Amino acid sequence: LIEDRAQLIRYERELLLASGYDASRI
Repeated sequence: LIEDRAQLIRYERELLLASGYDASRI
């Protein structure tokens, strides 16, 4: 359960980084 939660947080972080990267590109 804890591992799944950590994986979810890492996924959200990557998503945030990706969206931030796109925003800075525009």
